[in-house]
Amino acid sequence: MSQDYWSDAARILIKVYHLGVLKIFKALRYTYLCTSRLSISLCFKLVGLFGVGETYPSKPSTE
Repeated sequence: MSQDYWSDAARILIKVYHLGVLKIFKALRYTYLCTSRLSISLCFKLVGLFGVGETYPSKPSTE
């Protein structure tokens, strides 16, 4: 039982690690694209579109 638990935990950790690394590379790539070629507003659209900035709301809040 403990072996199954550890293999599941390791699998989850590896998955989280890979997702984190991919997100960092994505963020760096889009940051480079934004600073080199794209306009700021288009950059934010891309970031929202590809889910790099999940902390930002995808739609502006209507108040």
